[in-house]
Amino acid sequence: MAQRRQMVETLALHSGQTVERIERDIDRDFILRGEDAVEYGLVDHVIESRQLVPVAVSSNGSGPATG
Repeated sequence: MAQRRQMVETLALHSGQTVERIERDIDRDFILRGEDAVEYGLVDHVIESRQLVPVAVSSNGSGPATG
């Protein structure tokens, strides 16, 4: 129980929610979409898309090139 209490207090501290709300929300399935997580205080922003960077493959094709 001490670990759960510490988790709840940490979530409350960093999200801005009350300890009571965190306890209520984690006692059941509580699923947040990106923007909802921002509003709740769990994340700072949502990455809409990201640019993939090509990775060079080693000459034997077994993994990333080094060097």
